[in-house]
Amino acid sequence: MLLANQAIANVLPATQTPAQLIHTELTQDAPSISILEANQATIEEIIEETSQETAAAEIALLFDEAQRYRGTDGAKSSAILQRLEKLRHNLSQEQAYYLDYLQAYQQGILGKHDIALNTLLNVFNNTQSTELKFQSGHTIFNVLAISRRFVEALSYYNQTMALYSQVSDGGLRATSLFAGMMLFNELGDYERVISIRQHSDLATLSEGLRCKADAFLIRAESNLGPSDKVLPFEQGLALCRSAGQPLYESFIRLYYVRFLLANSQYMEAKTELEAHLATSLSTQYKLIIQEYYYLMAKTYWLLGNEAEATLFAERALETSVSEQYSLPLTLSLELSYQMAKQRGDFELALQYAEQYAQADKGYLNQLRVKAMALEMNKAEMLEQQQRIEILKRENQLLTLAQALERKENVNVQLLIVVLLLCLLSVCIWAYRSKRIQSELARLAQVDELTQVFNRRQLVLLGGQVLALAERNKTKVSVIMVDLDFFKSINDRFGHNVGDWALRRVAETLNALGRKSDVFGRLGGEEFAFVLSDCALEQALDFAELCRNEIATIDVSDSLFPGALSLTASFGVTETGLSGYDLEGLLSDADQALYQAKDSQRNCVVKFEAHPITNESDVATDAARDEVREGVSDATTDGTTSVKIGEATDATTGKTVNV
Repeated sequence: MLLANQAIANVLPATQTPAQLIHTELTQDAPSISILEANQATIEEIIEETSQETAAAEIALLFDEAQRYRGTDGAKSSAILQRLEKLRHNLSQEQAYYLDYLQAYQQGILGKHDIALNTLLNVFNNTQSTELKFQSGHTIFNVLAISRRFVEALSYYNQTMALYSQVSDGGLRATSLFAGMMLFNELGDYERVISIRQHSDLATLSEGLRCKADAFLIRAESNLGPSDKVLPFEQGLALCRSAGQPLYESFIRLYYVRFLLANSQYMEAKTELEAHLATSLSTQYKLIIQEYYYLMAKTYWLLGNEAEATLFAERALETSVSEQYSLPLTLSLELSYQMAKQRGDFELALQYAEQYAQADKGYLNQLRVKAMALEMNKAEMLEQQQRIEILKRENQLLTLAQALERKENVNVQLLIVVLLLCLLSVCIWAYRSKRIQSELARLAQVDELTQVFNRRQLVLLGGQVLALAERNKTKVSVIMVDLDFFKSINDRFGHNVGDWALRRVAETLNALGRKSDVFGRLGGEEFAFVLSDCALEQALDFAELCRNEIATIDVSDSLFPGALSLTASFGVTETGLSGYDLEGLLSDADQALYQAKDSQRNCVVKFEAHPITNESDVATDAARDEVREGVSDATTDGTTSVKIGEATDATTGKTVNV
């Protein structure tokens, strides 16, 4: 407004104010009114020009402030972006794209990854600015990594880093390296994170950038080394606090508290968490807040404060982001299960146990997806390097051919040798590419641990067997196998022994089947056979053979030969009972398997079609194992039978064992 008033004053006579000029013109002859109109038009033009200049200055200032508070102060950043949105009509096209980028970045911090990704992709594909394309690119592959879309994330990482040499802004180049550190931290490639930190563009950094780099480095080294490894936690916390980076300060604090808990420094962990809870919440970053709540719950539980532990465990579960099976979510469910079990609330403990099993399976699946994404990326990069190498050799060959053409005495034999070498290189590349493709196809069909068909391949091949059998009017039997007390094996002897047991059982069963049979792992400790041209009685005999073979597996190389024994339960059905639909066959075989589990285990049960009167009568195998393990804790040799109690089901009126 001051600028506008000053501009108006410049077009008026020096001795008259605007009001005086109007009074003078009104007292003069009519023709002089046009002079006032002309002055008024000039005044409006100047006001408009001055308003535009003021808006441009405000926009530039707001963009500087938005960049300054991005990721450090969520409330201020949101207010600035709202003001810029109101000024969108004053923005150039590239400024509008930059505003879209900042808004998408804010949405990503708030956990709205799908909304953020759509906006970022629009900016990446349409902006004419190399710097903004580069900046949006490394944000895209970070959002994809957080969303567990790792193959796409690595693809955009490669596309973005291809622009690296075209970007002159050192801050943007450093930020892209930080984004790469974050991506490979998420993928578990911690050696690569440490390698990126040693990049020359990260040698000299500002305080804020050093804070981010130290945060990623601490995460990588924490995951590579032992849990009690001493790292510069306090130095990193002080640096991020001084740089005004609460997001990365909270990030480092998570690993610092883990270190304190690993060294039984529970009170120090409690003090650290309570003192900085507000800082963590101010980041508005849900994944960090979720893990912060879990660590508070864990700390309070270790200190015996169950009420506070329960409160923060519930907060951690409520902070779940986009249905992701994150590590904090999985650990929070496990802790909630342990607390419910300890206070004797077995019904709630069972609920948490089921949720924990599902979350743990989902989290492990995510780890497998990450590993597969890394392997596919490595194969792709290797193939690309081979192509580049072949192109280089072809260019060298072309250069040599041109040089030979300019010479009078061309050495024909040398040219033939070079051509043969080039052909050999192409053949080698084609052979290696074929092997890589074959290996990727095998990994998509075979269960990595047991080396038998995975569930997807079992369903595909089993469906083909059933379709052929239905056309030929032949019988097909389906057998489901479940290892008895497998969870107890994991808990008592460790996951290494559990993995050994799964491999030995898979080897034994796979060797017993015919070439025409389909055998695979459904998941966990469950396996299945699809037996072509096999009637029910034959399938029952085969299942009994399998049961005997499992029971006689040599466990001498299992590290616990005197204590470990393996048995399995079997459920059997055939197409005459369950039809030619594989899903129905598996469901009926699974029902028979549950009957085997409920009766005595280590037995074979055939499916008998009869209605199930009450779904609540069917308990999950994991829950029954949990109860049996809880009872066995009260004995020393496993031979004492303990009945905890009885209760009446409020909905059915039945008396059930607890």
